[in-house]
Amino acid sequence: MDLTGRVHGREKRIGSSYSNLSIYLSIYLSIYLSIYLSIYLIHTYFSLFVEIHTLATNTRIIFGRKTIIIAALLLQGITGILTSQIMNMNAILIFRALTAIGIALSFVPSVVFGAEISSMKNRTNATIAIQFYFTAGYFILSILTYYIRTWKLIILLISIPSIATGLLFIWLLPESPRWLLTVKKEKEAEIILNKMAKVNKRDFSYKSDKLEISIYPDDTTVYRYFSKYLDVIYHEELWFSHGGSLP
Repeated sequence: MDLTGRVHGREKRIGSSYSNLSIYLSIYLSIYLSIYLSIYLIHTYFSLFVEIHTLATNTRIIFGRKTIIIAALLLQGITGILTSQIMNMNAILIFRALTAIGIALSFVPSVVFGAEISSMKNRTNATIAIQFYFTAGYFILSILTYYIRTWKLIILLISIPSIATGLLFIWLLPESPRWLLTVKKEKEAEIILNKMAKVNKRDFSYKSDKLEISIYPDDTTVYRYFSKYLDVIYHEELWFSHGGSLP
């Protein structure tokens, strides 16, 4: 009995040790996987962020500001509506990714468009004013989530304005005169600039044969490109142009 008891007690202690070891291994693996996935997701997020904004820059140069803004608004609106009507998780993730691409593609050309149609005096105010729409959007979204508890209905309601705005921009939004001059479409730029002068109550008109665009030489060097990121390290005061999180 004593020998059997001691043997059983030893088996219990060994079983308890294995149990504790498995718990420690589970905790270690959970922490390791959490850190690994966090680093992977952060890397993926910033890579996609840079790639999408690079795509937005290249497309707005080729196709113009108006075309990209309208296409991006329609993209994010249509994919948002489709997200609210389906139940498949993989399809939802795909449509949400396309919605994010549409948001990024509409943001960059909008800032550029606001700067190009503004005077030098009001250019800063015009680009900053675009940021207020994000604040207004968060405010409206918080009100919707307070009264509406169905996520599908919320996505549907916030997606419809994108399609409506994109369709209205087909008739209301002019193309950037600066981009038109860049691609040698002086006649179209002349029409838009004269309309702008009329709205601003100016008594002068632009002629296509007298229009020109100033192009500054690109003197960017590797040091100048990376120096703005090095400023974060050795400068005591930091200046932020806008928030780093986008919906």
